[in-house]
Amino acid sequence: KTSMLCGGGGKSPLWRKMFANVLNMEMKIPSSEEGPGYGAAMLAMTGNGEYRSVSDCAKALVSISCTVAPDPVIAARYEQKYRKFKKIYPSMKNLFKELK
Repeated sequence: KTSMLCGGGGKSPLWRKMFANVLNMEMKIPSSEEGPGYGAAMLAMTGNGEYRSVSDCAKALVSISCTVAPDPVIAARYEQKYRKFKKIYPSMKNLFKELK
């Protein structure tokens, strides 16, 4: 599994690694920091017929500056904690409303 990370979180090496570990997937960091604006321009170019598809447009225009891989040991710890959380949450859900 792979995902893209841009914007504020994409600039921080710590956040990049945290996302990779929590989601247990590679994080590709695009060279351009203009993610939303760049994406809108790509949609416009595709809609205008410059490219056949958004995928073709992305292949032509998006370059990756680096890829951050998850640490298997840390990712496994996050997964273990998440499984516990999923078991606990249903019984605690109503209590959270009372704590407000």
